[in-house]
Amino acid sequence: MRQGPYRGVGAVAYGMKLWNQGASDGISPGILAIADLGQMLSPRWGLGVHFEAGSSFTGNSRTTEAMGIGLQLNPLRNLSVHAVVGLGINTFSQSADRETPTRYGYGSLYELSASWDIFLTRRTSGGFSLAPTVIVRYMPNDKVSSLQVCAGIQLVVWSGLKRAELILPEAESYLGRRSPTSSRASNEEPPSPAPGTQR
Repeated sequence: MRQGPYRGVGAVAYGMKLWNQGASDGISPGILAIADLGQMLSPRWGLGVHFEAGSSFTGNSRTTEAMGIGLQLNPLRNLSVHAVVGLGINTFSQSADRETPTRYGYGSLYELSASWDIFLTRRTSGGFSLAPTVIVRYMPNDKVSSLQVCAGIQLVVWSGLKRAELILPEAESYLGRRSPTSSRASNEEPPSPAPGTQR
């Protein structure tokens, strides 16, 4: 169950569309490393910090780094939707042309992603999960802007909560122990039989 603190690390492959001073510079593939650290505030909503860094595979050197604040929504039991707003930097340089200076673009990060937790452990709270993830991230800037579409996987560690701190459905909240209603009923004496009847 996804309640309490969480930590996640992963890697996603991406296709990056880059604009160098407004001119399109094509699409290049690369790898983006991501890390998340956060806390579920309720069974549906969470808040955390997000870090990422990536580099392209092409001859032109393209790198991107960013960090931000992430809001998490769990519309389904294993589905998470994340929205991240933060700050980042894009760099672009012509590896074969040493006379061309490296260009930098500092700016805002806007990111939307979705993931599906596949839990590797069976616990009421906490455990490990593998989360296939898709991400769309955009970093606008006057010098170097980028748009990326990413897909990959994360390993997420859920610290979990004590049972008394969990928010559970009523049917599960008394699992393994008597409900207050049944406890009161067991302590009450059975009613006396009516006169003239046998027990």
